[in-house]
Amino acid sequence: MASSPFSPDRHRRLSRREEALTERMLLHLIHRRQPLTRAELSEITGLPLSTVAFNVNRLLKSGWIFESDAGLSNGGRPARHLHVNGEKMYLFGVDIGVTDTALAVADYNARILASQRLPTKGDPRSFIEKLGARILHLMKNECAGHPIGCLGASVPALVDSQTGELVRAPNLGWSNVPVREWFEEITGLPVLVDNDTNAAALAELWHGDIARQGIENMLYLLVVEGLGSALIVGGKIYRGSRIGTGGFGHMCINPSGPKCTCGGRGCLEVFASNRAIQAAYRGKSRGNGPALSVTDIINLARRGQPKAQKVLRDAAESLAIALRSLVHGLAPPVVVVGGEFAEAWFLVGPIINEHLKGSFIVPELASVRVMPAVVRPRPSLVGAVTLGVMPEMALPHERFSAYAPRALAAKEGSRR
Repeated sequence: MASSPFSPDRHRRLSRREEALTERMLLHLIHRRQPLTRAELSEITGLPLSTVAFNVNRLLKSGWIFESDAGLSNGGRPARHLHVNGEKMYLFGVDIGVTDTALAVADYNARILASQRLPTKGDPRSFIEKLGARILHLMKNECAGHPIGCLGASVPALVDSQTGELVRAPNLGWSNVPVREWFEEITGLPVLVDNDTNAAALAELWHGDIARQGIENMLYLLVVEGLGSALIVGGKIYRGSRIGTGGFGHMCINPSGPKCTCGGRGCLEVFASNRAIQAAYRGKSRGNGPALSVTDIINLARRGQPKAQKVLRDAAESLAIALRSLVHGLAPPVVVVGGEFAEAWFLVGPIINEHLKGSFIVPELASVRVMPAVVRPRPSLVGAVTLGVMPEMALPHERFSAYAPRALAAKEGSRR
């Protein structure tokens, strides 16, 4: 069996490629679990301490990481804590939403330094050109002196993982939009494109509580204008086909229910999404005042308004019905619910958890943990930025292979 950088043959010298992979793996681990010591890196990876020390020294010399003050000592020289240098490279993120879009520039630790929001209006080409112009302006004014790694784009749609094309976005009304091609043409940056729920799940995986708990498998539901889902298996997004898994938002829970944007009837999305909650609250009335946002409705429920509380409870009941089926079929140890809906966990959380305490074929399934997302608001924007931190964690191998030479070339340029 061939040796792996994660578990090398200690009597064989690593090839240059394996050395590069080992260095990148250590950078990834430090980034995700920082701060870490050299001894902790050796324990996690199984690499000899000498190999860890050699690669850590390379990362220190190149400026990708730095050491913090000494930790506690067990009698010898105090351990030094390692952190990623976020200023080493900047990243861009764009989260195209159904009603509004956000873009941001962040450091390599995904800390957002500047952001903008604008309505999602116009045809796809003109809108992406407008976004591209704003990115070029930020590159000139906010990123002077800093190399740019890439642009990560999150879209509420099925995405071709190899071409970066938006295949279909029912709630947006877009189809067959070459998002990656257009952004690369306009900005000159390497571009990574993913579904908004995958991006949000990646943000939670990297920056949420589950990251600190070492959870590698979960089901993530994103409740926004629509309802998306992502499955994390072994710390990576499970993609299914080339255009993804499709999402559970269009799973039918009532065949005689209202019509969905996908063309079907009674989809989960028409009962448990921002649009569904807003429509249920508005009812048949069409007042002259502005429509309330989901956040407004949650605030009313928090203050005890019965109508707002009922609308949110009804949405929670629908989500719980679907979750019961998903837990039966997938048996995830953890389910995370993101979006504004997570802000109403004080009201909806007990309803969802109560539904999942019922009789299962396998009683152990009732122990699934359902929790609100920690990364909010706009988790898809954080995820879009995070795509550039460790793209091989999110992208299929073929797409990363195409991206890696450009991104790594940018990094090499930053070392000189």
